[in-house]
Amino acid sequence: MSALAKKKPSRPASAKKTDMKKGDPTNKEKPIPKDNKKVDTLSAQATDKKKVATPPAGACTGVPDGVGTCAGNLLLFCNAGDLWQLDCDAHGRMTGFTGGTCYETEKEIDCYGVTLTDNPSVSVYCDPYANICCDSEGYCWGDVAPEPPAETTPDSTPDSPDTPDSPDTTPDTPDSPDTPPDSPETTPDSPDTPPDSPDTPDPDPIPDAPKPDEPTPTLDE
Repeated sequence: MSALAKKKPSRPASAKKTDMKKGDPTNKEKPIPKDNKKVDTLSAQATDKKKVATPPAGACTGVPDGVGTCAGNLLLFCNAGDLWQLDCDAHGRMTGFTGGTCYETEKEIDCYGVTLTDNPSVSVYCDPYANICCDSEGYCWGDVAPEPPAETTPDSTPDSPDTPDSPDTTPDTPDSPDTPPDSPETTPDSPDTPPDSPDTPDPDPIPDAPKPDEPTPTLDE
């Protein structure tokens, strides 16, 4: 909850008169003027903003993105050709104030939260995200710094630690030894064929056996 909702701020001597003003509630029935101021960035990004279901004809025709207006407690603005609204009273309660309304300041259009005060005839409004408060008489000052609303949905899941790289479980396989040299040849070369044996001399021919003497013929025959 904002600290301003628990305090009763009063107008300090440093407060300055401004042209801060509320918007006519009937503005919601009219197109957004093209030359109007832009809305506060955080208000335009509020998660509880809603697209207007039945906008007036030509509500955002030719209107730059972010340009808006106040319509009572409603903050109206254009974005991408569509008309959006933020209920500043409901938004103020969400951010820790007792209520809220829409104000046009010298610089922008924004939602302000209603705070308690010692003077019931003067209402005090503070920006829930900036160091500025203004009262219903148009005086503004910046010596009260409201606390920003707490995050409603913190990130409950812590970032998981980085998973360390697992060590290599398989040691490097040592290089296999070189293949042993070729085994010596087990079969020696057969010796050369022995030289031809020397020629065996032919044996002396056997002489013809002598023929028996043929009988000498006789004269009687």
